[in-house]
Amino acid sequence: MYYLCGNFTCRRCLEQSYEKAVEYYTMAAEQGHPCGQCILGSMFYNGQGVEQSYEKAVEYYTMAAEQGHPVAQCNLGNMFYRGKGLLSTKGGNKDNLIINI
Repeated sequence: MYYLCGNFTCRRCLEQSYEKAVEYYTMAAEQGHPCGQCILGSMFYNGQGVEQSYEKAVEYYTMAAEQGHPVAQCNLGNMFYRGKGLLSTKGGNKDNLIINI
């Protein structure tokens, strides 16, 4: 699945369609594929084929990072480093951290 959907962002292979890429990356992400999750996070971060959302980017980067995906870990760390979100707790529980953008 991941290898097919990667072609939707390659201008030489197929007509470029970020929207179609999001569709396939979402299928991969929902099946737990860390590369699909990471790339979908990047698409939300950059607003490619979707409305730009740092919150969604963090959500998908976190899914991939928790599976050991090094690019997702780096991208998530970079969001914190650059101040793209504020760390807070929901309901006073330190274990339930969320990102507020």
